[in-house]
Amino acid sequence: MRHITINLTVGNISSFNISEFSLSEENTLIYPNPFKNLIKIRTGNKIESIKIMDIYGKVFLSKTGDYSLVDLSDLPNGVYWLSINQSEKILTKKIIKQH
Repeated sequence: MRHITINLTVGNISSFNISEFSLSEENTLIYPNPFKNLIKIRTGNKIESIKIMDIYGKVFLSKTGDYSLVDLSDLPNGVYWLSINQSEKILTKKIIKQH
């Protein structure tokens, strides 16, 4: 969890904190990116499911289970979104496939 302090003066409020409840990008590694056939996913927690979508939202891969190595050799070259679901939290990152 990361805390963000915003200094803002509105009426009687001078500052407040916002807590982000999302997967920590610092604890999640997706590599190599760009990739050719395989991507590796390293996280601090168990992965419940993953999803690969194109930029239009078409789902190319949806798998349930803990995946640290994903074979994407069947995907055509392009830009995709990798969505990682962990304990009701989702992290979505852009990945690029190129030969």
